[in-house]
Amino acid sequence: MTTPATPAVDLRGLDQPNAAAQRMRPLVDICRDLYAGTPALQAAGTKYLPKAPGEDQADYEIRLARPAFFGGFAQTVAGLVGMVFRKDPILCDDVPAVVRQQAEGIDLEGAHLATFAKDVFTDAWVAGHGGILVDFPPLDAPLTRAGERDRGLRPYWVWYQKEDILSWRTTNENGRLVLTQLVLREATVEPDGPFGERAVTRYLVLGRARAATGEALVTFATYRQVGQQGLTPDTAGVVRNQTEIPFAPVYSAHKTGFLESLPPLLELGYLNLQHYQVMSDHLHALHKASVPILVRIGVTGGEEGAALVVGPNTALDVPLGGDVRYVEHSGAALGQTRQQLLDTQANMAVLGLRMLQHETRAAETATAKRIDKAEQDSALSTAARGLQDGLERAIGFHMAFLGLDGAGSVTVNRDFERLALTGADIDVYAARVTEGTLALETLWDIMQRAGALPEDFDPALERERIAAAILPAAPAAEQGDEDLDAA
Repeated sequence: MTTPATPAVDLRGLDQPNAAAQRMRPLVDICRDLYAGTPALQAAGTKYLPKAPGEDQADYEIRLARPAFFGGFAQTVAGLVGMVFRKDPILCDDVPAVVRQQAEGIDLEGAHLATFAKDVFTDAWVAGHGGILVDFPPLDAPLTRAGERDRGLRPYWVWYQKEDILSWRTTNENGRLVLTQLVLREATVEPDGPFGERAVTRYLVLGRARAATGEALVTFATYRQVGQQGLTPDTAGVVRNQTEIPFAPVYSAHKTGFLESLPPLLELGYLNLQHYQVMSDHLHALHKASVPILVRIGVTGGEEGAALVVGPNTALDVPLGGDVRYVEHSGAALGQTRQQLLDTQANMAVLGLRMLQHETRAAETATAKRIDKAEQDSALSTAARGLQDGLERAIGFHMAFLGLDGAGSVTVNRDFERLALTGADIDVYAARVTEGTLALETLWDIMQRAGALPEDFDPALERERIAAAILPAAPAAEQGDEDLDAA
């Protein structure tokens, strides 16, 4: 982005999220904390772990400090992302060589496009969506393309999280939704004196307008805010080579509108919170039940205020008719809470694509498993397609910055239909091969689709290895034969 210009004067509401952003924020905060795990939940205190009636603050802080969080939410996100990024995104042949080369460090911070895309996809699964801003370093004066190359200037990508997309406006042009205004927020830290630093919030305002010639152009203005001070204009100008705001949204599975979505794993998140609360109560009760209490019956004790010493080298004087014993909790309710924890984990596994625990599902039919798998794959495929759309749109903006025509495409892995094979399943298939009703190559194909064989598995090479292992080596010639041959 380039030359300075006069910034807008009316800044009312610039730093405030619009109604849609405000409505989505509480749910995003829950999912962010669940993904961050134990430190975030402990820092939130009573927001996620309520204080029990009659529980004093000291006891509550002990209970809060006790690790009780099972990270099912984060594990599920990792499983979903891992399935898509089992294969890296592939730039297609229509992507120019210069863009391929720049994709090696797409964010100017060393991240390859595949790494950048994985981080984008992960964040979209946590929050619901975010967006890629394709930007260009500021220029003091226009340069030729050769001059830009000499200075190492090139487009780069920046990911903005859902909560940093503050406000937006759109219009309909010939039946197509067009973004006409966008406000993005970025929290930064600046040096303050020789060694100190201070927090600075920057705001980027992008707008789409019409030039006097009728051609669409994109403008920008940046503002900075130090602490609680007011907004200060920073830079402004016209975005080069763009006719649309160079911002590409990336949605996961639950898009509800333009730049609006629900966190796709929200229901799993609520179960994860329930598990956290029950686990905290369970560990607290377990601690109470496992610590016996010494009770002296009919004993008035020694001098008032004197400490009672109990140990192998001490003795207690007990009056006639008195008693000393340890009293222990029966722990009868602990089994019920443990079962509730297991049930919650099972429900979390149902809501997540990846099984979070090993469980017995013998009563479930193969058809039911297939239906569940199809539903899960559908949501994951939708999210993968959303990532692909966002990457392709960003590539188009990147090419426009370079003055290149056309639009590049990318392929994101959507091959999730893997057979779920158990050892018993493989035994059944192997028996079919032995009896001659199934070809060995078919068994290999099934196992490879299920991930039970390497992706580079070569059936022809495997046939050669099997033959070499089965066929006996040629017998060595007897001594007499050798002498005869020599003669």
